[in-house]
Amino acid sequence: MVGIILSSRSVYGYTSQVAGVEKEMIRAIRPADLEQIHRIEQQVQPNPWKIGMFQDCLRMGYHGYVIVQGDDVQAYGILSSAAQESHILTLAVEPSCQRRGLGQKLLSFLLGKAMKDGSETVFLEVRCSNLAALQLYRKLGFNEIGTRKNYYARDSHPLESRSNALRGGREDAIVMAKTLLYNEFSRLHELSFLQTS
Repeated sequence: MVGIILSSRSVYGYTSQVAGVEKEMIRAIRPADLEQIHRIEQQVQPNPWKIGMFQDCLRMGYHGYVIVQGDDVQAYGILSSAAQESHILTLAVEPSCQRRGLGQKLLSFLLGKAMKDGSETVFLEVRCSNLAALQLYRKLGFNEIGTRKNYYARDSHPLESRSNALRGGREDAIVMAKTLLYNEFSRLHELSFLQTS
């Protein structure tokens, strides 16, 4: 298995090494992770993907990654890349692990992956009511480039903020983009790689 240990020496400030505690690590999604991913998806998304959607993404060769500690999935994200563009399809953090910087760590990793694929721009959509995600994306240099009216189906969900853009069971998506600057991720090689059998 190959994965990246999130160490305190990395460029993005990943700190996870504590005496007696397993390290957090970014690695590719495995089929055995899908139950945990789906459980997290149901907890954090007002209209969650079905397991088959994750399976289809992986079958199509999209980049799927998780942050794990031991066998526990703490965050996951899926990226598709083609024709010098990439798209963040989904990114989520387990509720008990939120506010620890895992979303930023995984998103930074996915941006590095997009750059390695030769992408010049990365796109994503986000619910207009998802204020925490909007803040993260802006922090990492994404800019709003448009709106998709009534893009998301909307179910009642306890984590949702109220917004004027919620209309009759549908919610607008804010379309965001980031132009990748090759020197921005040039120090990804500083991340430590873990190799085990």
